[in-house]
Amino acid sequence: DPHDHLTRPVKKRLETLAHDARYLPETASAENLEGVPDGSVDGIAYFFALHHIDEAKHAKALEEAGRVLKQDGYLFVAEDLVDGAEEHAVVESIDRRLNFEFGDDHPHNYRNADEWRNFFRSNGFEMVRVNEIKPGKVRHGFMVFKKIKPTEQAGESH
Repeated sequence: DPHDHLTRPVKKRLETLAHDARYLPETASAENLEGVPDGSVDGIAYFFALHHIDEAKHAKALEEAGRVLKQDGYLFVAEDLVDGAEEHAVVESIDRRLNFEFGDDHPHNYRNADEWRNFFRSNGFEMVRVNEIKPGKVRHGFMVFKKIKPTEQAGESH
């Protein structure tokens, strides 16, 4: 999640609960995980964040996730799901109110579960589980992905 600085409560939780956890530098982002070594992370979670990232940066964000994840690591994604322009308008309206966004300068790049599956597949991840719920007007998708083994990417999958 983007954050402009390490707050005292977060720092205290890191020191008391996380032991070896560290806060990423302010310049780090989903598409630039500087300081995180290759293959060093067991899991990454994107909680309703990807649709707020410029769509042109999605592939780079997944490239970085793939770089830092261990081969047996997992990527957990929670996203609002939409089918069509009408649903997109409803979800975006609610999203802008919940996040106090005004104007068109904040991207909202929604997809449905199949579109996310295909997008992640084309960027080196296989969906292993998906669950959709619609507790109100907005449908949510909770998706788990794993890295595709290099042999599977080369067309040797079974």
